[in-house]
Amino acid sequence: MKPFPQNKADKILFIRLRLLGDIIFTIPSIQLFKQHFPDTDIYYVVEEQFQEIGALIPGIHQLIVIPRKMGIKKMWQFRKDIRKTGFDTVIDFHSGPKSAQLTWLTGAKLRIGYKTPNRNFAYHRLTPRTFGDTYTHSVYNQAKLLEHLDIPVDINNLPGYPQIPIDETQIRDFV
Repeated sequence: MKPFPQNKADKILFIRLRLLGDIIFTIPSIQLFKQHFPDTDIYYVVEEQFQEIGALIPGIHQLIVIPRKMGIKKMWQFRKDIRKTGFDTVIDFHSGPKSAQLTWLTGAKLRIGYKTPNRNFAYHRLTPRTFGDTYTHSVYNQAKLLEHLDIPVDINNLPGYPQIPIDETQIRDFV
């Protein structure tokens, strides 16, 4: 199976629902993906309390905001809406219980996530969370998911965090 259509612009969905720092840690992966697939529309799912930081992620075509608590009715509405969009690929940067369910509900042809007990059913391709006995930083660990799309990942050559425009007055006011 070809991991990702490379001959036309398609849609990819990235999922990282919560936690400010963890969402920020996905930025190098988004930038690396964009370097290899500049014409692909990137969609990104966050929970509502993180929509402001999600809106700052460069390269996102559309931010999809969901409620923190989703009952069955809201989950099935998400399924209906997301399947209309027609994603070829979904990458779950967390592989927690909720994000695994959402990934599975997309029905995407290729679903990528972490090897996690009781959640592997949601994914077609799995990446281990750790690599041997060494500590793996979250930024690198998340970028490793892109290898399933034939994107080479070099820990020493990941795109840096983009600079959010800020002026000197804002810095002084903050400090």
